[in-house]
Amino acid sequence: MATTHEIDKESADELASKKVAVPLGTAAHYGFLKQMEHFGIDLASLEIVDMAPTDGAAALAQGSVDFACGWGGGLARMKEHGNILLTGAEKEELGILVFDVTSAPTDFVVENEEVVAKFLEVTAEANAVWNASQPAEMLTKIAVESGMDEEAALASLSTFSFPSVDEQLSEAWLGGAAATFMKGVADVFVESGSIQSSLDSYEDAVTVSPLAAIK
Repeated sequence: MATTHEIDKESADELASKKVAVPLGTAAHYGFLKQMEHFGIDLASLEIVDMAPTDGAAALAQGSVDFACGWGGGLARMKEHGNILLTGAEKEELGILVFDVTSAPTDFVVENEEVVAKFLEVTAEANAVWNASQPAEMLTKIAVESGMDEEAALASLSTFSFPSVDEQLSEAWLGGAAATFMKGVADVFVESGSIQSSLDSYEDAVTVSPLAAIK
């Protein structure tokens, strides 16, 4: 989330009565609600406009909205015209998790747990190498595969963190907060009409055995 008028977390109360661009029915929508709750901003005081991140970024740049929510390239453009309200780490403390996933069908994971565990082990080793020294050869490979030059790839990677296996298994992630986050997002999806219903709990939807196997 990016804000104009030099508003940051120390002056977040000034967001009341402002106009905000939010991609409704998305995880960013959930993050917006949690942040407004954290700062004590009355949603009824806001003019909330449903905008995709790229449109929200354009509106922020033009001064058509006072703050905007989004991700990816849209968020990157928002940051050119406003302040970030909370960092990723600060949002994690509020239970707002922002992460990329590698997904597979449930049946495949269950039937091929050893293969999945090996994949996770290789991924964890690569993450550890990057975290330790950011080798030039890794950056070159990442840049080529992502279709970016090395400077752009490094700038993009600087916004990421790569948690260790222990961190992923902790209460802050797969051991607790992930299921709570999934429930919160699912409820927002139900309210927006994106899905018909949500589960009472998503704890059973988080399976950590392949990851725990590589410790």
